Amino acid sequence: APLLCITRVCCRWRDIAIGYPALWTTVDNNNVAQLDEFTRRSRNLGLSMFLTVETQIEDTRAILRDYGRRISRLSLTLPHQSFDISTTLKCLEHIKIDRLECLTVAVNGRIRCIASSRARGQPTPWYYHALGNPVSRGLSALALRPVVRWLPTDHFPSLIHLYLSFNSVLRCVSQSMVIKLLKKMPRLETLHLEGPYRAFGPLQGPSGSQESIATLPRLQSCTFVGGRLYPCLSLLFHLSLPQDVWVRVSGTGKDPFGPGLGPVLLPPLLVVDRVTHAEVAFRDYDEYFIAEGPTGGIWFEKYIDNPDADKWDKWTSGFLDILPSLVSLNVSISDIANIRRLLYNAPGLEHLGIRFPFYFNTHENDWEPHNPPPFADVFECLGSTSPMVCPALQTLALDVVHMHMHESNSR
Repeated sequence: APLLCITRVCCRWRDIAIGYPALWTTVDNNNVAQLDEFTRRSRNLGLSMFLTVETQIEDTRAILRDYGRRISRLSLTLPHQSFDISTTLKCLEHIKIDRLECLTVAVNGRIRCIASSRARGQPTPWYYHALGNPVSRGLSALALRPVVRWLPTDHFPSLIHLYLSFNSVLRCVSQSMVIKLLKKMPRLETLHLEGPYRAFGPLQGPSGSQESIATLPRLQSCTFVGGRLYPCLSLLFHLSLPQDVWVRVSGTGKDPFGPGLGPVLLPPLLVVDRVTHAEVAFRDYDEYFIAEGPTGGIWFEKYIDNPDADKWDKWTSGFLDILPSLVSLNVSISDIANIRRLLYNAPGLEHLGIRFPFYFNTHENDWEPHNPPPFADVFECLGSTSPMVCPALQTLALDVVHMHMHESNSR
């Protein structure tokens, strides 16, 4: 509507707007007459076409046949999760879509049918259908939101961006499916996965077989959002990533696959070799571990089952133990035993910041400290000469956060 309004201000505005083809390149199939007029005004420029696919797809087929050669970005919105996407993909088989660079397949509305079929014990049908060489060869971006019971079988030599969303109802996506798909994308630079990943199964270590490894030498960003921590780490075990990559696993909820991870089960990420700064923070039921270097970094968010217990576990210690180039560290920690272990295992540390949660009892106006910060223990540990602790340390910052025992869970 705003675009059409500028053609009605005056004759000069109308002539300028209609004569500028870049204004008319975004089209949809909500109004066929408007689609035809917009494509005419856009002249020979590439089109960004957003199509809502109905149960009867003849109209969609006709639009793709008429304007396929001009489409540079195509978004297909399916009516529901159980829709047979193979019938839609067949529309692309014999249609020339030479300009297509970005393809998005989305589902409209809530997803219920898959859950009911699984409850009855019926297998969920999957479609393995090729887009075709003309389409996949030039495609630079692909998004499936959510994964719609279809994974392409093509090779994508030019694909740079991949977005996959796994809906919580659809749990039949396996880890091997995703790895097999990634192995066909040698130039991938951005990988974004969203969803619970429950079907990936529990944490698995490396199998040693190169057939289960997807090598992504050009990847710059790897993001897992809203999923389960353990399956995400399991997938990372099967990805070979460069040193200059940013890896983020965040938004993870409570994970059903186990209590905690030790250093043995951490994925072998090359980026940790260049990490120079790390931070560990806690908020309510979440732990955040962030480490970064000059060209890459990692961000992990971990759910904490009991926020009142000691939050510093094998997971945190394991990550800090595998950072050989760490020179700067900021942590939130209260237990002196963990502080000692941290300092004894950080010989190259130059800058250290420690924040102590300082709890007070609030029963019957009792303002006595519950656990005084162990400043003396820190200085005693740093003053040790056998062995020498943190010999390269230049700066030390100690901070205290005052918290009430009954308010600690809400802060």
